[in-house]
Amino acid sequence: MPKRRTPMKKSTTALAKLPTTLILLPHKGQGFDNLEEAFAFYNKYAKGAGFSVKINSNRRSKDNNDILRKEYVCFRKGKSLQSSACVGSGLKRCRPIVRDGCGGKLVVVKSKLGKYMVRIFVEKLN
Repeated sequence: MPKRRTPMKKSTTALAKLPTTLILLPHKGQGFDNLEEAFAFYNKYAKGAGFSVKINSNRRSKDNNDILRKEYVCFRKGKSLQSSACVGSGLKRCRPIVRDGCGGKLVVVKSKLGKYMVRIFVEKLN
């Protein structure tokens, strides 16, 4: 049986080309050179776990407007409230409820060295 080799490059393009089965779980303290790399890594993990990612929030520096903290979450985060006017009234176009409280989350913060480090990682719960 041939030995499996896992690529160790950290570039966004290398991560995008990796098979989903080779992607590791993000972990607290993991470092990325930039936000695009962090997003690509989490997006690849999310694809393998069966969900999509959206940006929930970010925090910027008051001095130079750099992003200090960015939060990526499962696209189904939160709960949808279906309005009572939608049910049976014919006034609104009723859309399916997509959000179901998915708890998947990755929070990265900028370190003093300029790298982005994983501060919080929560696996997809639903």
